[in-house]
Amino acid sequence: MDVQPEEARTFLTDFGHSADSLKTMPDADVVKLHGTVRDAASKHITIDPNKPWYEGFKDPQVKEWLAAYKGAYPNPEAVAQKALNLEKYMGAEKAGRGLIVPKPDSKPEEWQAFWRKVGAPEKPDQYKLPEGLDKDPGMVELRDHAHKLGVPAQLFEGLTGFLVDKIKATDDNDDAEFAARSEKEMNELRQEWKGVEFDRLSELGRRAATAFVPHKNADELEGTLTRIEGAIGTKAMMKLWANIGKAIGEHGFVGGDLPSPDGGMTPAQARIRIADLKRDKEFAAKLAARNTEAMTEWDKLNKIAVQGAIRPQ
Repeated sequence: MDVQPEEARTFLTDFGHSADSLKTMPDADVVKLHGTVRDAASKHITIDPNKPWYEGFKDPQVKEWLAAYKGAYPNPEAVAQKALNLEKYMGAEKAGRGLIVPKPDSKPEEWQAFWRKVGAPEKPDQYKLPEGLDKDPGMVELRDHAHKLGVPAQLFEGLTGFLVDKIKATDDNDDAEFAARSEKEMNELRQEWKGVEFDRLSELGRRAATAFVPHKNADELEGTLTRIEGAIGTKAMMKLWANIGKAIGEHGFVGGDLPSPDGGMTPAQARIRIADLKRDKEFAAKLAARNTEAMTEWDKLNKIAVQGAIRPQ
C-alpha cells in the first residue's frame, strides 16, 4: 500500500514518534518506518469479520444509528463522506445553529429555550410595537402575552403591523362611507327644509345642541355630536335638535348669538334675511342701481352675518 511521506509522518506521530525528528528524516526513511510500524501494529489488532466495524464504539446511540442503516456505511470513510455532504448542503457557517423541536409534551422551559433560538426576545419590552401604540394598554397586554407564549419578535411585529394597517384601512373606509351617507342625508334634508327654512331649523338645532349637550369646549361638543350622528344618522340628529329648538322657541335660549330684548339681529337671522333678498328680484334691481337704502341694508346684513350680532343704538 503506497503512502505519501506526510501521511506517514502523521501516522508515526500518532504512534509516539517525535514530530520534530520526523521533519528532518528523509521521506524514503519515513515511508519505510511507516511500513514497519504498521505491520507491527496489525499483528496486535484482531478484526472479527462477523461484527460491524463500529462494534467497539462506546456510545450505544451511535451504534444503533449506524446499525439502522443496515450496511449503508460499511466503514468510517463512508460516515465521513456523509458528514462532508451534509456540511456542504447546510453550509459551514450554519454549524451549531441546528434546532431540535421539543416534543408536544415537553416541559415549558424546553419550549422556551426553543423559542429563544428562533427569535423570541428575553424581555417583553424588546418587542417593537407600532408607532404611537407603545403605551396602549391593549397592545401592551398583547405584547406581554406574546412573550409568555414565546412568539418570535419578527412574527409578532409582522402580525401587529398587519393588524394596525387593517384597522386603519377599515377606519378610513368607514369614514368615507359615513361622509357619503351624511352628505346624502343632508341633501335630502335640504329638499325637505327648503331655502330659508333649512337655515332657520339648522340654527335652532345648533342652539339646542349647544344648550343641552354638556361640554367644556367646542371640540368636546363636536365629539359628542359626532357620536350621536354616528349612532342615529345625520338626518335624524338634525331633526332631533331642530324639534327641541322649535319646542323652546326662538327666544327661549340663554346666551349665544340670540336676539336681545331690544330687537337686535343675530348672525343666523342675518343669513336668513340675506337668503330672502337674493331671491327678491325687486331688491336685486335696487342693489344693481346702487340704491342707497338697499345698499345700506345689504352691507349691514353681511356685516352681522360675518362679525356677530349688532344691537340697535
